Amino acid sequence: MLNRDWQNFLIMFPLLADHQLTTGLELDEFLSSLQLRGMSTEGIDMVDQYIRSCWDKGVEVVLDPNLEGAFGTYDPNSNVLTLGEKALDCNVELIETLEHEFVHVLQDQMAGINNADMETLGLPTTEYGEIAVETSYSHHTEEVQELEVEAFSAEELISNPEVTAFDLIG
Repeated sequence: MLNRDWQNFLIMFPLLADHQLTTGLELDEFLSSLQLRGMSTEGIDMVDQYIRSCWDKGVEVVLDPNLEGAFGTYDPNSNVLTLGEKALDCNVELIETLEHEFVHVLQDQMAGINNADMETLGLPTTEYGEIAVETSYSHHTEEVQELEVEAFSAEELISNPEVTAFDLIG
């Protein structure tokens, strides 16, 4: 059962599972729906830039309210970034998820975007990133853990305008 915020979002931007954003018009409609639910201009610009940058790299962006177990994913085999309900349901989480998954896109690009390989970018890591990986990724290989530490750290290091906007309201 979808929560009320998600139902309202779907009224503003109806989508089905695995809805791929493919055109500027679809992106504009998506961004308008985010504006209607209160996302700041800075946040909308950030979402727009992340999605267009994915497209520029040949990466598909998919909105999937049925994605389970994650806010978002990036698959380097198919070059698909997917945003799930947990991310789409909250302006703050949407931007943090895009920050995180876009780091994976860049890691893939570093290793050659048209293969399944990924390499760290050499970004600074944070205690938050290390704890997040220790908590949720300890059963993965060391390579996956390094990639995730970098992506989680980026979430903390990149300014999220929605956190500031939320703090002003709350």
